[in-house]
Amino acid sequence: MVNNYIVEGAVYHERLKPFNHKFLYNVFLLKFPLDEIEQLKSPLFSFNRFNLFSFYFKDYLDGSDRPLKQKIQEVLNAEGIKAEGKIVLQTIPRILGYGFNPVSFWYIYDLEDKLEAILSEVNNTFGDRHYYLLQGFSEYKRITMQKVFHVSPFFDIEGEYQFSFTPKSVVINYFDPKENDYFFKSTLNVVHSREFSTKNLLKMFFKYPMMTFVVMGRIHWQAVKLFFKKAQFFSHPPPPEKILSKEVRHDG
Repeated sequence: MVNNYIVEGAVYHERLKPFNHKFLYNVFLLKFPLDEIEQLKSPLFSFNRFNLFSFYFKDYLDGSDRPLKQKIQEVLNAEGIKAEGKIVLQTIPRILGYGFNPVSFWYIYDLEDKLEAILSEVNNTFGDRHYYLLQGFSEYKRITMQKVFHVSPFFDIEGEYQFSFTPKSVVINYFDPKENDYFFKSTLNVVHSREFSTKNLLKMFFKYPMMTFVVMGRIHWQAVKLFFKKAQFFSHPPPPEKILSKEVRHDG
């Protein structure tokens, strides 16, 4: 069986207020069912130790080294989700020991293989973490939630996020309900999927050299550009008391 757990995609961000600022970057990620995590085998890939590519359990959820499935089930069970079907994680691995995930997605399916929920795990560069729990995908195309977590110092904590998912894309738009307009739009489009193998890992390393370091570098480079465009700066507030937020509105 071919396991296409390596996913190549394009990330597009566009700021719309108070001026236009946009960029497009190509990236690769891993997207795999937790029950098949043992199939991620390669001399170039390790769990919880250094390698060219590595995956540390402590990088996710409560920061512990406990098994991922145990941790995500605890989060979901606390919200009344049994999580009896498969759970798929979409994330960026560490490269040469370094990693930063602006957002990882946990796709939760029921026993009939229907999408039951998505947990969006968001990290900022200040070391804070927050979860947005999204449900209702069998009935609705878009889920709107209140923004409660500080991500960029050039946006205040106000407005709403609009989440949309398809098999080939993730759309997160930042909406200003006061002005009935958008602050910001972002999209991750899946371009290609590859089998998880040593050969393909090497291809990803040379096609996207030092990608995790580049991700952090690009974040700061875009911040420099916004600074010189005189974007308003908002200092880092304390993270919200509750680490998890639920949906507030569904749209057909």
